[in-house]
Amino acid sequence: MCVFIAPAVAMAISLAITVASTAASFAAQAQQARQTRNNAMAAQQIQASATAHQTEQSEVAKANQMQQAQAQGEQAKATAIASAGQNGTSGNSVDALVADYNATEARYRDGVAQQEGWDRQQAALQQQGYAVQAQQRIDSAPMPSFIGAALRIGGGAMDAYNQQNPSQGSPMNGN
Repeated sequence: MCVFIAPAVAMAISLAITVASTAASFAAQAQQARQTRNNAMAAQQIQASATAHQTEQSEVAKANQMQQAQAQGEQAKATAIASAGQNGTSGNSVDALVADYNATEARYRDGVAQQEGWDRQQAALQQQGYAVQAQQRIDSAPMPSFIGAALRIGGGAMDAYNQQNPSQGSPMNGN
């Protein structure tokens, strides 16, 4: 049994299939672009969180080092004063020794504070780098094009017309 389909119906079916296919393709491209954006933003947040956690751990470790250095300095000063007292030494030499311990501790604290500032700057630069990387991933994702979709539908309409009217040629040719 052979079923006859009128040329206009066949052309309408072909055009409908083209429209549906183009719409599905457009939706898939839009979904891919959204997924790329979401993945890029999630990666940035994870990297930023890891950097912040690392910075926090480093600062805690440096604070512990400074506390230990202070305790050692206090212990050294106390030992020097006690030792001087047992030996009957006092005055400028003991004061100079204590001042030297204080200066050494201050230089150490300044060095640790400076390193901590540099570490914070490095973490901030890393955060900026992560943001740039995420934006680059988002920008490189293929975005769906309304013009491209319209051209595909128009091309499908022309193909359907030409298939139904092969002897007449394209309506664009003036035949």
